[in-house]
Amino acid sequence: MPNEQLKTPSKREQTPDGGLIRVQFEIPEEKMADVRRLCEQTGIKTNKELMSNALALFQWAVREVERGRAIASVDEANTRFKEVWMPVLEHVANRRPSRIEHLIKKD
Repeated sequence: MPNEQLKTPSKREQTPDGGLIRVQFEIPEEKMADVRRLCEQTGIKTNKELMSNALALFQWAVREVERGRAIASVDEANTRFKEVWMPVLEHVANRRPSRIEHLIKKD
C-alpha cells in the first residue's frame, strides 16, 4: 500500500534468535500470477529466494543511480539502449547533488 510506512520490527516480530523477521504483504491475484510465472521462468523455488534476488537487483540499481549512472537495457546488435524509468529511482537521482553544486565554493 502506498501510504504504509516501513517500520522497525518490534521484539514480537523477531524470531527467538533475533535475526529473522517475518514479512507479509498483500498483492492482487494477477500480480501473484506474474510472480509465479517469473519464479517458474527463472527456476526460483521459494519466496525467500525471490525476495533475495529482487533485493539484490534493486540495491544494485539504487547504488548505480546514486553514482550518477543510468540503468538500461542494451541492444548491442543495433547499438541501441532503453533506460529503465521507475519513480523510486528518479527519487534517488533527484536526491543527488547536481554537478554544478560540486563546483560552487561555499563560504
